[in-house]
Amino acid sequence: MAETVKFVGPDQAWPIFLARDHPTARLAAEELQTYLRRISDRSLPIIEVAPGGESPCIETLYEEGKSDGFVRQVSADRIRLIGRSPRGLLCAVYDLLEELGCRWYYPGEQGERAPRQSVVGLPPGVKDEEPFLHGRGLILGHEQYLKEASAWIDWAGKNRLNYVFFHPFPPRSWGGRYEKAWHRIRREITPQLGRRGMAIEYGGHLLTDLLPRRTFLWQREAFRFDGRRRTADHNLCPSSLAAMRLIRQRARKFFLAHPEIDVFHLWPDDIAGGGWCSCPSCEHLSASDQALMVTNEIADVLSEVNPRALISFLAYHDTSVAPAAIKPRPNVALLYAPRERCYAHALDDTECALNRKYMSDLRSQAAWFRDSGWPELHVFEYYLDGILFKSMAPPLANLLPADLRAYRDSGCHHVGAIITADRPWITPPLNGFLFAKLAWNPDQDVDNLVRDYASGYYGGPADVLATYQQELELAFHLLLDLTPEETERNLVIRNVLDPPPMDALDFMNAPLEVRRAKLAALLEARKHLTKAGAHLEAASRPGAGWKPRGRVTRNEILSREQTSFRLASLQFDFLYQRQLAYCLMGEKAPRRQIKTALRRAESALHAILDWGKRELRQERKWLYQFQLTHSLWRLHLWKVCHDALAWTPLGRLIWRWRALAARRHA
Repeated sequence: MAETVKFVGPDQAWPIFLARDHPTARLAAEELQTYLRRISDRSLPIIEVAPGGESPCIETLYEEGKSDGFVRQVSADRIRLIGRSPRGLLCAVYDLLEELGCRWYYPGEQGERAPRQSVVGLPPGVKDEEPFLHGRGLILGHEQYLKEASAWIDWAGKNRLNYVFFHPFPPRSWGGRYEKAWHRIRREITPQLGRRGMAIEYGGHLLTDLLPRRTFLWQREAFRFDGRRRTADHNLCPSSLAAMRLIRQRARKFFLAHPEIDVFHLWPDDIAGGGWCSCPSCEHLSASDQALMVTNEIADVLSEVNPRALISFLAYHDTSVAPAAIKPRPNVALLYAPRERCYAHALDDTECALNRKYMSDLRSQAAWFRDSGWPELHVFEYYLDGILFKSMAPPLANLLPADLRAYRDSGCHHVGAIITADRPWITPPLNGFLFAKLAWNPDQDVDNLVRDYASGYYGGPADVLATYQQELELAFHLLLDLTPEETERNLVIRNVLDPPPMDALDFMNAPLEVRRAKLAALLEARKHLTKAGAHLEAASRPGAGWKPRGRVTRNEILSREQTSFRLASLQFDFLYQRQLAYCLMGEKAPRRQIKTALRRAESALHAILDWGKRELRQERKWLYQFQLTHSLWRLHLWKVCHDALAWTPLGRLIWRWRALAARRHA
């Protein structure tokens, strides 16, 4: 084996030669200088004139391309980092630092690791890399994250993601003020993103903001016809000239107010069905066609105001099926969002009945957009969505590489992962680190990546903590393994009591045999959770192989992990007890058994809410959202009481009164 080329040591410090100046290239040189100083305590000078003769140096170069790929050449007297674009050079620097042992598991000191060594070197040779996906994005899906936007941008850039999507949440009805928060920070963060060569995306379910509901008082024909009358409840009438005129006017103002955005998102309402128009002019058009009609109108305005920008068409819920009549404008990009899919299996797993439907929809959407001349397709994924996963962060190590291959094989070259929750993350979600690494190269050994995380983030015994993550993944696999019968629901909320709204982990109304199978799966999942807890406990024992971690101590890391694990355990217990109650109800078990199961489920839910009060007592806004999210579970329990126990008119009346009281209390 060739001897390592040492470029930093007690008696040597190669200069960093910045061959061509560019904001991103200069950042690359400065980042290399900063981290090598942290590693070795030696400061390497940045020079802009090539060293004479055979003087060794680290040479940074870039080509005028668009790829994030790079070449690294290491020889006895020279290290050459050649980016295929300025951003490619920045990726080359972070790749080199990762090879030296630097890691960025989470924003800030909690997640950053840099080794300490007096001599720094690399093996000689050539490394040539191209990212697997052209677009690799982080979707910041909560207003609270905007307070730490600079840290998230820094984390995303260092993990070689190349766009950040700012997605407004919570909605105004929950007290959200995302637009105001964005305007407060955009002047600060836009240069940061630009210097890193990262694209900016912005928006969400904002279509109805372009047609305020108060307009219904004097422009009823602009709103949808629900089969009986015009109503202002959801979306609009795409065939209405008045609606399109108002939409275009407000869209123009929106685009002019956001000149920094590269991709806009102005989506319809977040409902599964019943939100589009049935008037004589629209009734022959599908939900997808109606949504695309409106998107095209907005796209025409965008092409006038900001020709370089794109706007997305959201394939989601009832628009996941491809349009049949309307073709997209040239600046309309498909954004596929399979939220109710099964996260126990890859999207292209033919054995998964639920995912077969989503894979079929994706292929038909991709064909429709490719035939319209749009070659690159975008995906909105939920790997870090604590709302979807009910405050939890399921490890998806084995799912991620298969998913990303399936997306690219379907023609999708941009995949973003949303990070959001109804509580702050106490410990870094493993999926963030894995997604960034695998979006660059899904052929990496996933077990090694999990061991890297276990050893690097925790600083403890890699084998024990990697096994802890594996047992967690097995437990979540059983929880997330969904059938079509478990996901058939109507998310159009007309009455929150009958039935209460349901989501991805609310699988109680499936046929009885499916309920029983899920109950057995949850029982098995709890066994894996018990094993995971035992491994976490074993890793926390003194002398278990821990390494010092600077200011972030072993006790802090363990305390955070145990707190997060405790919530997952409490929620698995609740889901099991609730499922048991629904099974007993379906079996028409004696009332006494159903009451006992309901008491246990209520006790489990109280334990979850007590966890929130204890851990979030200093953060009232998070606590409010945590309680609001979990209040739906309380309504589900009251629904069982109504269906199984309230057999008389008086009983049903008492149930409704108690359910309303529970809702007000939540």
